[in-house]
Amino acid sequence: MKKIFFNLSIKEKLTVIIIFVTMLTVVSWFTIVTFIEIKTARKELLNNVVLNARFTAEYCVAPLIFDDSVGANIGLSKLETIPNILDGYVFDKNGKLFAAYHRFKEKTAALPDLIGNISTGFYAGCLHVVEPIIYENQCEGTIYLRVSTSELYLKIKNYILTGLLLLIGFMLFTYLLAHQLQKSISGPILNLATTIRKISEESNYNIRIEKKGNDEIGVLYDGFNEMVGRVEREKQERDKVYAELRENEQFLANLFESVQDGVSVLSRDLTIRRVNGVMERWYAENLPLEGKLCYQAYHNSDKPCDPCPTTRCLKSGQTEH
Repeated sequence: MKKIFFNLSIKEKLTVIIIFVTMLTVVSWFTIVTFIEIKTARKELLNNVVLNARFTAEYCVAPLIFDDSVGANIGLSKLETIPNILDGYVFDKNGKLFAAYHRFKEKTAALPDLIGNISTGFYAGCLHVVEPIIYENQCEGTIYLRVSTSELYLKIKNYILTGLLLLIGFMLFTYLLAHQLQKSISGPILNLATTIRKISEESNYNIRIEKKGNDEIGVLYDGFNEMVGRVEREKQERDKVYAELRENEQFLANLFESVQDGVSVLSRDLTIRRVNGVMERWYAENLPLEGKLCYQAYHNSDKPCDPCPTTRCLKSGQTEH
């Protein structure tokens, strides 16, 4: 993955970085908001059901005191107006079932043996609420409600799906925005790369880049222009020196050829490097002279002269006549 990223162009890298940072922030925000929404929705449902349980418990106080199970059933029947409540039970102070309500009688949930086994909370796919029935600070019984959470989870599901659709749309928008924003950074850098390539291909050091601002890229442009200017000046100075050398070389060549005596240039091993026209005329039968040993070209000998004035001159560093 890292290798693929490093092989991307700078435009693609900037686009990927912008999208990644933006989406990481948005996804983190969406996750936190979703968690808070789910927690809030569960809490609201719990509070509403607890409130309904307490209202229903007030209807059941008199029936419990007067042992009127019919009245208690009538009180529980008011739960029918609340769609998500599946079952309701009223137990007397001894934990014995006193009255019951079922929205779907064919799907009635199994009742625990003891009301003490039930606690308020979300479990077994439903919300379970247990509230005491209090009258004059005495517990006359208990009301238990089993509530469907399908509506809650449908709301959460729709919220998540809506969020995902918005996330996909935001991702597309982020890509388009990132594609435009990266040009402000990649454009000047690509312009610099194009200019470098043009200078390299044309060897034209008169080219300069016009900077658009005083940011880091502007500083880079200034440094590049200064470097190219320095290279241009050095090239001009070098060309000038080369021109002078060529002029001097031509002058020396003319001077060398104008000498009326035979002149030869020897290396330390007595190899002939250069001769003038007079020398070539003198030893025309041994041409070419360059590259031969002087004693072979001039004396047809296999060994240096004894004594050799050239050898003595090279050793002493003094001119001999």
